Order: sequence, then structure tokens, then C-alpha cells
Amino acid sequence: MKQHLFTRKLFSIGIILILFLNSCIKDSIQELGNISGIEVNPQVSVPILNTHMGIKDIYGSFSNKAYIVEGSDKFISFIYESDGNLSNTQFVVIPIVNVDYTLSMNQAAVNQFNSIGTYTTNYNNTATIKTDNSERIKKISVKTGYFYLSITSTYKHNGIVVVKYPSLSKNGNTLIDTIHLNYNGTSPVMINKSIDISGYDIDLSNNGNNYNLIPYTIDMTIVRNPLYSVTVNDQVMVSEQMNVQEYNLIQGYLGKFTVLNYTVDNTLDIFDKRADQNIFMKDPKLKINIQNAIGIPITAKISNINIVSGKGINYPVIVNQFKDTFTFAYPNISQQGDTINSYFVIDKTNSNIDSVFSRAPQRISYDVNFIANYNQDVTLNNFIM
Repeated sequence: MKQHLFTRKLFSIGIILILFLNSCIKDSIQELGNISGIEVNPQVSVPILNTHMGIKDIYGSFSNKAYIVEGSDKFISFIYESDGNLSNTQFVVIPIVNVDYTLSMNQAAVNQFNSIGTYTTNYNNTATIKTDNSERIKKISVKTGYFYLSITSTYKHNGIVVVKYPSLSKNGNTLIDTIHLNYNGTSPVMINKSIDISGYDIDLSNNGNNYNLIPYTIDMTIVRNPLYSVTVNDQVMVSEQMNVQEYNLIQGYLGKFTVLNYTVDNTLDIFDKRADQNIFMKDPKLKINIQNAIGIPITAKISNINIVSGKGINYPVIVNQFKDTFTFAYPNISQQGDTINSYFVIDKTNSNIDSVFSRAPQRISYDVNFIANYNQDVTLNNFIM
């Protein structure tokens, strides 16, 4: 897949929190035929709703917040759904990279310069991104960013400085910038410029063997003006700053961070007081569906599940402490641009939600905290688009 297509699903993550309520009635199977759209099945031994009430009656009279689904077992589910969508979020902050260095001549170079009239040198080094969250970044596709360059020369001679960043490329061309230092009678000569690096790809892996590294090369040539002398104190001072403000893609181990803190507070209007003692729940469930296009293991922890009864009494839903944290599936490097679906269910097998719902609740609230790289495995090759 081409790099520029990655912007379509930048950091896209969708969460659907669904509450399933299966309802039953107290009367006979024959009364089931009174429910519009439901076929009487003799295998159903437990009735579903009270006498002379159809689907439209249920929906209109009992709930304007839920929708109804009939399962293969002929039970009716009232589903309350909340959506939490997260997109276009820059989870990883890329620190500004600063590089400062000075180029000058020693006495031997000064003597040679006076003799042949030119001086050429080069400087090779590697800048390191100093991350704040143990990130090990291997690749960045820049959405918006700038490269700032400031050069000050005290030489009273013309010069040329060539800056090369072999790990920054766009359309197959590496970043190379040439700066002319032309002495016009005023010293020092000062040059300030900005280079737009939007659309560039940055390889920080040293060809796949490392992370957080940006190699660079500086070539300098000074051409002698016989009207002026030169000393070992003359110098060219170079200051560079790379600022990646937004990315289309970032790849590597991206650290542990909070993706989303999500709070739900639903009114369960099916339990309107008019219907007290007419409806009861069979196997209520809290189901969390996630559609994850972030190439990072996302771990969720659900907490503070509370039910408020018709009488205003608060009942906590207690989840098994070993089953309240769960990790969702995520796409790997070869699946960039894909969305991986997975889910987790809170039900009677891992909580007391079934007994709490016998209180005919009016409201349910809960918190879900989504954390990336919960186990902090630095060997993972994460990605965010």
C-alpha cells in the first residue's frame, strides 16, 4: 500500500459499548403469538413478555433508547449502545531535534588555505531523538514539519555549506540543502532559512539495526579572498532544528500511554416504573466491541460499574479481579490500513451483573480505561497511522 494512503485511517479506533438485556414473561406459550413478528416455537419453554403486548408496544411504551433484536433462541434482546470514536490523534509527541556544531581551521589548515586558496572539510555525525516515554522510533512519515537552519560565518571569504540528511527522503530523493556564504564587507555573515519537510519519510533505524537515530553530513568549502586574512579563530557555526509537528505514520516501539478514558452513563428506560414486576432479565451482558486500526496492543480495564435501582439505591457490579483487564487484537505491520475487530463480555461468568439486574435498574454507569503497550514490551514493532 502506498504511503500517502495511510492518512485515511489516521489513528482510527472505534469503541461500541453494548448492554444486552434478554427479557421474558410470566404467562403461557400461547400468549407468545400476540407478539408482532414472533413465531410461536414449542421449544421455547419460557415466555417472553406479558399478555397482549407486541414489539411496537414494547419499543414505544418501554424504551426510546434501546433497540430490539430477536435471537436464534427466540429470546428478545434490548440493546443499549454507546459509541466512542477516536481518530486523528497524535499519541506520540516527537521531540524537537537540535544539532549545533562549529567548523574552523587549525594552523596547518590556515597555512594550506593561504597557499592554495581553498579549504574543504566535512563533518559526519548522528543526531538522537531524546524520547520521554521510552519510545524506540524506527520510521516517521511526516504530515507537517519543518527543518530550521541557522549559519553564522566570521570568515571574510566566500564559502559554501552543503547539509545532507540521507535518512530523510521524499519521492526517492534525499534531503540535501546548499547554502552560499557570500562575504559583502559585513561580518559575520548570517543565514537563516526554513525547509518544509511535509511529505518526507524519515528512517531512524540505521537501515533496520537501531532506532531514534538521524545521521547527517556537513560539507564546507571556503574560497580565499586575497584582500583578507584568516586565523584559527575564524569559524562557521551551524545550528539545525528538526520539528515534526504531525505524522501520517510512526513506527517502532511507541511507549506505554493512555489511549482513551471512556465513561458511560445509560438510562435503562425499559425499566420505567410503570413496568415494575412485569419484566425481568435473563443473562444480562455488558459487551465491549472494539475496531482497532492502531498497530499496538490495546489493553482495557473496566471499573466502577454501578446500577441504580428504581428506588434510587446504588448497587455495584463486582467483576472478578483477574478478569477485569483484557487485551484486544491489533493489526501487525503487514496489515497496515486494516481494522481488527474483537470484543470482551462482562456477564454472570465473571461478575455479579445478573443478580444486580434483578433490582430492575433505572441506570447503569461504568468506566473503561484503554492503555497502549500495557506490558511495555520494547521488542514490539508498533505503528500508528
